[in-house]
Amino acid sequence: MHGVIKIDFRPYLLKTLCLIFVISTGCTSFFPTSLPPSWQSMTVSPDVYGRTFHSTVATPNKMIIWGGLSGQSDTYPPVISNGASYTPSTQSWFIISTKNEPKARYGHSTIWTGNEMIIWGGKGTSKELKDGAIYNPTTDKWRPIKTPNHLSSRMFHKAVWTGKKMIIWGGTNKRKNLNDGGIYNPQTNSWEKLPVKNSIEGLTSHSMIWTGSEVIIWGGHTNSKKSNIGWALSLNTNTWKVLDSNGPASRANHATAWVDKKMFILGGMGNHGLLKTAKVYHPDRDKWETIIPLSTARSGQAIATLDHGFIIWGGKSDNGPSNFGAYYNIDTKHWLALPSDNQPSARMNHSLVRVGKHLIVWGGFGEKSKDKQGFLNDGRVLNINN
Repeated sequence: MHGVIKIDFRPYLLKTLCLIFVISTGCTSFFPTSLPPSWQSMTVSPDVYGRTFHSTVATPNKMIIWGGLSGQSDTYPPVISNGASYTPSTQSWFIISTKNEPKARYGHSTIWTGNEMIIWGGKGTSKELKDGAIYNPTTDKWRPIKTPNHLSSRMFHKAVWTGKKMIIWGGTNKRKNLNDGGIYNPQTNSWEKLPVKNSIEGLTSHSMIWTGSEVIIWGGHTNSKKSNIGWALSLNTNTWKVLDSNGPASRANHATAWVDKKMFILGGMGNHGLLKTAKVYHPDRDKWETIIPLSTARSGQAIATLDHGFIIWGGKSDNGPSNFGAYYNIDTKHWLALPSDNQPSARMNHSLVRVGKHLIVWGGFGEKSKDKQGFLNDGRVLNINN
């Protein structure tokens, strides 16, 4: 098998317990029929502006979006500072409070702590930022976070949540990519430094994941080229180590997923164009494994993890924004195409989140037209059961 398995999601298939696919290799895989034959439309609110390079988090019952670039802004770059939450069970939007919210920005980092959303960094109307704020959706209130003295302002950096602390690393400031980072503790509202290793080049648009004991970074833009080097930082020993060098080809703006204690790298922009190749990294063995590639080369695609795999959707292809999505099952190691009926319009740099049994695609940047700037404020919902 060397591509995506096309699925006919017609309604009568839902009457069976499972869909059975006989693979050319002789094995058989199963896919649950709880996935419906088509996407559901989302409520469109005129008060929720279309945007891209915004932040998105998923709570147990809603999606929260904030900031980004929007055609509704009269500044240049057209940054905005407002946000909203969407509840798929009621198909309703809620405009979140603007009192004490952060400055308008895009390219910032966002993490969900389990009960709050943390916004940090990014670029405003004129410069990169190093401030941020915490939003509590239960109280609909913002509070500022302490500004770190040891970190420079930055955008397009990465952030991960350890369960207690937020770790940020990399990013760019005045077109110089950075090779440092910090740890923020929301309980004490305090920062601490991450160890700097001079042999690690400054990066942006890279991968960054938390394994439970280590931070792993991989790929991205250096100050001169795209990278195919990975590093792991142990917070127990405060030391960096280089990863196995047999990883994917150099790339940036790729998709990254952490599933079943493995890191998956997919697609992205290489040194000579868009890529569709994919590999999985096993931290316990420090080894890479090749998996079936994407059906088409792309970058800027969004990714959402499920219990037994992940879903990618959209992104930039050689023909412009894409509206193709697929599910990768880590047990069968095969791709399954998502339904195309009533699917979202083509877009990139959009939201893709799982909220309970709902998969949501929203916002992003689509095709420009004479009466449309390309900033999207619509989306679709796919009900899943995985």
